[in-house]
Amino acid sequence: MHLHRPATRNRNQHQLGLAKAQSVLGALNGSDNEKRFFAAFRTATKAGVAIHTEHVSSFWTSLLPRIAHSNDAVKHATIAFGAAYHFFKTFKEGSNSLATIRHKPENHGQMHKLEYFITHNYNLAMRKLQEHINSGEPDAVTIALTCCVIFIGLENLRFNHGEAIKHLTKGSQIIVKMIDMDRLYGSASKPQQSHKPTRSLISDDDTMGMIECFRHLELSQRLFAFEVPLAVNRRLCQTMHSHANAVVPPYFSSLTQAHKIVSAFVTEVMSTDYEATAQRGNSEFWASPSVKQRHRALFKRGISILERYQTYMSSLDFSSIGSRERASYYQDILQTFSMQGMIGMLPLPVMAQQHRRGTLGSIVHYAEKLLEEKKALTTHTDACLDYTMEPGVIASLYYSWVYTDDPELKSKALRLMSESFGREGPWDGKSLFKLAQVYNDRYITETSELSNTSSPRWGSDMDCLKLFASLRITEW
Repeated sequence: MHLHRPATRNRNQHQLGLAKAQSVLGALNGSDNEKRFFAAFRTATKAGVAIHTEHVSSFWTSLLPRIAHSNDAVKHATIAFGAAYHFFKTFKEGSNSLATIRHKPENHGQMHKLEYFITHNYNLAMRKLQEHINSGEPDAVTIALTCCVIFIGLENLRFNHGEAIKHLTKGSQIIVKMIDMDRLYGSASKPQQSHKPTRSLISDDDTMGMIECFRHLELSQRLFAFEVPLAVNRRLCQTMHSHANAVVPPYFSSLTQAHKIVSAFVTEVMSTDYEATAQRGNSEFWASPSVKQRHRALFKRGISILERYQTYMSSLDFSSIGSRERASYYQDILQTFSMQGMIGMLPLPVMAQQHRRGTLGSIVHYAEKLLEEKKALTTHTDACLDYTMEPGVIASLYYSWVYTDDPELKSKALRLMSESFGREGPWDGKSLFKLAQVYNDRYITETSELSNTSSPRWGSDMDCLKLFASLRITEW
């Protein structure tokens, strides 16, 4: 199979990355195409599939490639992922219509071969994984979770979000059932190496890195499709409820410290929102003093985090900080404002309209800052951010566009979505820009639901997965 050259501005970087990865990892057993697409996998994941420095773990950068060299299920999963990534870079990025590309005679055969190759290795990985599970080997849980993470990314790159959610749900259930998260997260001390036979391949640090992958993916997928259960996040919320990370210190002294506080806050807010969604229309629930107190405490906690974080940032010399670290700061601030926005949507008197307006403006402001740093990272470094797992720029911009009643802010959010690049879990900015245009054209004139003087309330069905289906929009 001949590799089609990506028709994008990053073509040379993409090919150079493949060449470097192939030269370093040529020892992988397999055909030339298998080695080539394993190299593509390494190119796609070498930056840790994350923007934030604290989200980069050894799971992606060293553990997963090492397992792929010794386990056939993981090997073929990574090869299928690499081929899907190459497909995305070649035929999706910079294009508005897959249908147009697909019907060009010169592309049809290449695309068909590549799709077949992806499917073949995907199915082979599934078969090898099932054999591994049936064998009862002690590392079956590790291999299953590793494959799940890869399959989720693969399906997101292929825009098969329903299948990605299935893999995510299965993997999250395995984690909650099979991994002792109380031992890993219940103490501030560094966990010791586990000797449990189900996790013989990896250390506690690697296990926590894998759990973090699922935590971030749950958040991204849940924001995209409301049906996604937050099994890992809710379990972490229970485990760390009395942990020090739930208490906002008087000041922040490092990025690591600040990020831990933000992560705990995001996990609790998202878990709270998940539980609240199930109570939609239950007036007794919303009238409960304990519910009001919990949500009020979360909102105040968010304000404290923002005050501490912005004070800490003002003490830094940003001119001496690299783009990756600046992006990490902006992402933390963006996520905190986004969670404040989510709390502000709840139907409670404490959440005033003025908080909502100011928060949405701040979300768009920091989303723009983060997007600028993300562009700088890909332009001036070899960091590959075409696929990341954690919620980043796009989800925050989408919900700002949905909920703001400020026409200028709505327009700016839409513009920034169109300028974003890469995949953030299931999120694709250009696809969301297309969805927004179709939604406006179809519904603004009929219902004014998203007009400049009206916006949906919390609980409105702005589920992206359902909107793409109901509006019959293909993400390509």
